[in-house]
Amino acid sequence: MASFYDRAKALVDLGFRVFPLVGKQPLPIKGDMDHFDAASMEEKQLQAWDKQVPDANVGLMPDEIFCFLETDSEPELLEAAKEHGVPPEAWDTARFTSGRPNRACYVFRQTTRTWKVGNLTLTREGKDNLFELKQFRMYVTGPGSIHPLTGKPYYWDTWIKPQAMPEPLLDLLCELHGKPRDKQKAEIDAKTQEQLDKLDKFLETYEVATVGDWFSKGKTWYRPIICPWQSEHENPNLGTSTCVVYTEGGGYGFDCKHRCANKTWHDFREELKRRTGKDFSFVETIDAEVTIGEQAAPEAVSDWRSIFHTREESEHTPEIRFVIEGFLQEDGITGLSAPPGHRKTLIMLNITRSLLTGEPLFKKFKVNTRAERVIYLVPEVALTPFVHRLRQFELLSYIGREFFFRTLSASGKIGLASPVLREALRGAHVFLDTVPRFIEGDENDAEDIRRLGEQLFNLLQCGAKSVIGAFHMPKGAKKLDYFDLETCVRGSSDLGALLTACWGTRLQDEKEPYKCASYVECVKGRDFEACPPFEVMSSPAGIMTTREGVNVVKLNAGLGNHHASNKDGQAQRAIDYISEHMDQSLREMEAGLKAMGIERKKDWISQKRKALLSTADSGVVV
Repeated sequence: MASFYDRAKALVDLGFRVFPLVGKQPLPIKGDMDHFDAASMEEKQLQAWDKQVPDANVGLMPDEIFCFLETDSEPELLEAAKEHGVPPEAWDTARFTSGRPNRACYVFRQTTRTWKVGNLTLTREGKDNLFELKQFRMYVTGPGSIHPLTGKPYYWDTWIKPQAMPEPLLDLLCELHGKPRDKQKAEIDAKTQEQLDKLDKFLETYEVATVGDWFSKGKTWYRPIICPWQSEHENPNLGTSTCVVYTEGGGYGFDCKHRCANKTWHDFREELKRRTGKDFSFVETIDAEVTIGEQAAPEAVSDWRSIFHTREESEHTPEIRFVIEGFLQEDGITGLSAPPGHRKTLIMLNITRSLLTGEPLFKKFKVNTRAERVIYLVPEVALTPFVHRLRQFELLSYIGREFFFRTLSASGKIGLASPVLREALRGAHVFLDTVPRFIEGDENDAEDIRRLGEQLFNLLQCGAKSVIGAFHMPKGAKKLDYFDLETCVRGSSDLGALLTACWGTRLQDEKEPYKCASYVECVKGRDFEACPPFEVMSSPAGIMTTREGVNVVKLNAGLGNHHASNKDGQAQRAIDYISEHMDQSLREMEAGLKAMGIERKKDWISQKRKALLSTADSGVVV
């Protein structure tokens, strides 16, 4: 690659924020900003820098998504990891190098703990640095750049989807650096400790292997474990991707970031019982009242059984119900996530229109029950532009009868806990456009998100039929070629955990925003099997319909990532092999394909396997 633009564009297409380097030093930036502030993914900015310094190298900076682990002595670091029991899978992530011996840079996704730990550098007198963990306001020289001493390029040695920083590896870095691991340092009250001890006994009874100690995020406690469905994971990540959870006042939980992310605590416990034939009981010593929302003073009870749901109550509890079949679940919180300007509000209004008219959503999802009432809160849009859209959707006739809305132009501030709002909730579908506008605090703070979660659940407890919230994706996520819960919901990971379902969407071609299709994919579906990804087209009025009878184009088709996935013409042979060997691991599939003369990376294989699983018998090609 001969120019800054070529080098930078290739990295931006992978999701990185960039800025120019002269050699290995950042280009001075005019004004009050520095190069970290100026780092960008925008086409115009890349072109401007290319004109200014056409042969510049490219600097990459950590952000909400990525952090970097550099080493000048890779063999020593790998040996230290091996001696401390860090699993080999911890290194299964993207890696690039300058070609100089023993030097490499690994790319990981940020976690709550990497944010807390911060930057780490282990320098050694008379020796090269053992490692540098670059998490905030630091940079690395990116692939495609030319090393100023050797004149040779930096290059990707391995490009696969970066995995979240594994707990065991981060533990090692903290230990070598001499920095506290930032886990369970907060004091644990007696009641919480009692619950954690019970969960430890539960894990021991069912022979569940743990890979880390208890650590907290606000009033929620996590213990990393090996997932019982690990063989189904896209990556064998033994870090915080799978945890047993205890939330003070909210009970126990199971949290996994992989394909089994829709598994609940009930699913987890039943699977362990099935595998071991054992039956563990928490009942003997439970003495805490579990509530969600506002905490009431516990009442004295003479019989501990009275604090639990009864069999009669359970028998009369209805089955899971969908207001819009396969898309919007009753008595749940559904998220819709997209980058700014990628039709979030249009899709929210399409859902509103289907609920009010009974017409199938996108002419694809059946409306089982028309809405008695829709409440639409949109505090980031003024009255005039919002009403313009309502006219286009022919919804004005519903205002004041079944449809009620508030915009930025409405007088006064109405919070989610407002008594006036609560009066309107019974039987209503509540739209929040966007959810971050209703956070009282910081969307990255677990405690603030916990309070938001209580308010959202209180909407349901006050009689709302469902809650539908719009979310912004993290900066840079629109340049990635995949969706998952972490890249769809910006802020604390606890935010995504609140959702019953989450749909990610974005334009297939930003250059043609009024003509292109929108890609839609379910990244979380609790207790239901989501449909395969699909595309919708918008009419001039904004009413959207599914594109039927076409191959669904995977993400980034129009966002600059034009890397061909079938240069050797062997894609179909590879997919056929994957389909016939679904019981193999990703590594075994990679080796099997290589033996056939077909070179494919594990990330590509994982995507195709996931597509085959999700589109079985559907006839849709992903």
